[in-house]
Amino acid sequence: MDILPYGFVQTTKQHEQPIAFRSGQIFFGKVLQLDASGYAKVQLGNGNITAKIEAPIDVSKEYWFQVIKEGDSIRLTILPEKEGKIFGGSVKQSNWFLSAIKEWGVPFDRQMISLAEKWFKETGDVKGTTEAIRWMIQDKLPFTDEIFRTVFAAVKRDPYSHLFGRLANALSTSPNDDYGTILQLLQKLTGKKVGDSNPLADTNWEKGEDVYRAIRFLLKGIGIDAATTNSSPSLKDLLSIVLEQKGSLPKNVSKAVQSLYDRIISHQLLNKEEDPYVFITFSIPLPLKGKSYDATFQWQGKKGEDGKIDPNFSRILFDLQMPQIGKTLIFMNVQNRMISLQVKSEQKVMKSIVQPYVQGLQQNLEQKGYYLSSVQFEVLRNYEQIAPETFATFQPGKVDLKI
Repeated sequence: MDILPYGFVQTTKQHEQPIAFRSGQIFFGKVLQLDASGYAKVQLGNGNITAKIEAPIDVSKEYWFQVIKEGDSIRLTILPEKEGKIFGGSVKQSNWFLSAIKEWGVPFDRQMISLAEKWFKETGDVKGTTEAIRWMIQDKLPFTDEIFRTVFAAVKRDPYSHLFGRLANALSTSPNDDYGTILQLLQKLTGKKVGDSNPLADTNWEKGEDVYRAIRFLLKGIGIDAATTNSSPSLKDLLSIVLEQKGSLPKNVSKAVQSLYDRIISHQLLNKEEDPYVFITFSIPLPLKGKSYDATFQWQGKKGEDGKIDPNFSRILFDLQMPQIGKTLIFMNVQNRMISLQVKSEQKVMKSIVQPYVQGLQQNLEQKGYYLSSVQFEVLRNYEQIAPETFATFQPGKVDLKI
């Protein structure tokens, strides 16, 4: 699965704050100055600290330091272990993680390193685990197993279609008869008719109102839209109840339930609000042509002086695996109600085929007070390389064009 760090949306410049050191922490730093009394100025990340160092050191060299806290002041010693012994994982894990610590420029304590070793072992994913830990540090999240699982799920973005199928298989083979409600809801969320009707099964994907209702149904049914109350429990609610008996669950059921629950909860980490900017990201499985395709929406907007979203400016990105044209990225930029679209797909799109849809889109937008200024079609190349950068920085802004 591709690693797309959706959560890393750079909004406003973070102001540097003094680091609150604790005894026992270690960090990688460079000695900038050294005076005769043994005090040194050491570069840590983008900042500098001045502390007494009780070890022979050279200016302009880099060392692994260990902190000794004494009241409001600190002393530094050179870490006795060799670099390869700081982290207890495999050589690959150790090299990757220690290189990341150097780049991040933050102090770590032994407990954090032990947890990192544990998470690397559990996931077997060096890049994904490192990215999740970086996210936790950046957002100052607690270093706990629960938080890590949620962040890791946000980093990995395993497709709902895969997680749904895995859970359905695990529950179907379980002797427990109490899982009928979950299995029924999974069928509805994948577009199968259950009982009298299913909004997804009856959706006309060429009609905007139908598509809107389908998306709302998925958001409510999965439990991503926490602001909406349902008359019936969402999938997230049902999974939460099952996890209360986690200790007595079969291993395959426990793992499938936990993975899907973490994936749903991870959406909470992807939505940010830093006045006046608002960022919203969510993924849902769309049942198209008898198969579910994960669609990811990322939206950036700005609040006006009245505290309401300014409808004149926004950036939207739509990421979808389309049945006919393959992996597709659609970027929409709204400036003063003028909309520009850029569509990148694996298969070349014939302009003669989409032109009627573009004209219909233009007319519909004008009815809403928006104007389509340009639509560009390009062939998408190297999705695995460009997608992480596109999603992480949220530049240059980006939604879907009905094709």
